[in-house]
Amino acid sequence: MGLVDSYRFVPCERFKKSREYEILPDGYFDLAFLLSDSTCRIFLAGPYTQKTNVPLGHFELIIVHFKVGRMPNFTNISPCELVNTMIELPHIYDLDSDTIGDWLLRRNTTDLRKSLLGKILGNVNVSRILSDKTYENAIALIDARDGQIQVGELARILNVSNRTLERKFRHILGIPPKKFAKLVRFQRVLEKLRYSSASGNLIDIAYEFGYADHAHFIRDFKSMSGILPSSFCD
Repeated sequence: MGLVDSYRFVPCERFKKSREYEILPDGYFDLAFLLSDSTCRIFLAGPYTQKTNVPLGHFELIIVHFKVGRMPNFTNISPCELVNTMIELPHIYDLDSDTIGDWLLRRNTTDLRKSLLGKILGNVNVSRILSDKTYENAIALIDARDGQIQVGELARILNVSNRTLERKFRHILGIPPKKFAKLVRFQRVLEKLRYSSASGNLIDIAYEFGYADHAHFIRDFKSMSGILPSSFCD
């Protein structure tokens, strides 16, 4: 099974003095490359449970978005250390950041860069990815239900205790299953809002995603994004 879910490329804008990249809460780990003509810095990030803005300066940004709930074990960093933050990596296995930066600069199209990064990350041994069968089944169920499942029900389906499930999630993902389900639901709501033709269906969206009422939906969305869902639609 492949490790990468998607890529994102944010070009350099040399004439903008202040640039930021907005991270909205999700349950993903990311590999971020800040690239300039002379520098390449690599960061392992997430998952984020709160909105965060990352300064970019004059760097180009390349993001490798890993599949939900899966963290490649590049270093001895614990997933708990990465929640709501990012840690700089001097190298990925035997490749240092300068070498990777040079290779990326020589490839001036997104397709060529995707191919390069795919080859580098394709060398990741599956046995080095933090995982567990119960955990894998749990994230698959949460993902399939758009985050709308209680931890107790999840534990019953998987025939484990709530405590066991909590321990596995904190060890592999860094956050508890309840928080992960909330992040999955939030991301599904964002997808719905992005592709919705109008914001007038917010009440319907609230009920579709299992919120008790419209007010609860508004509070939850604002606590995670910093804005109202109606503003996100604009």
